Amino acid sequence: MKYVVKLGGAGLETPSLLEGSMRAITELVRDGNHVVVVHGGGVQLTRTLKTLGKQSEFINGLRITDAETRDVALMVLAGKVNKSLVAARSDSPRSASPVAMASCSGPAKNAPCPTSASSAKSSPAMLAGSNPSGS
Repeated sequence: MKYVVKLGGAGLETPSLLEGSMRAITELVRDGNHVVVVHGGGVQLTRTLKTLGKQSEFINGLRITDAETRDVALMVLAGKVNKSLVAARSDSPRSASPVAMASCSGPAKNAPCPTSASSAKSSPAMLAGSNPSGS
């Protein structure tokens, strides 16, 4: 079977939740399933932007993503958050591989960037494992 698992950014900061999630994902992979993890990271992105002196802007719950915010998002999501998940998953027999962070560009400058799991175009992803048969 194929599974897509969404891990929210706030949950990634709770060690027991992250550990339990990784354990469940490991079991799915061990049983021969294909698992892709789509992770959040809005909490981490907002914190990093604040550290850099940049205020996060939202319209109807969607982050306004200008060029500077996009670059910081890439650093935080594809860098720190994604690599932390891969490292947490690497403790198991079959290690994880980072896949990619897809870019998001709205139709106009400073357009909101969708952040829901239903929008794969804007979601960072991590391959959690693959079927041992290679299929």
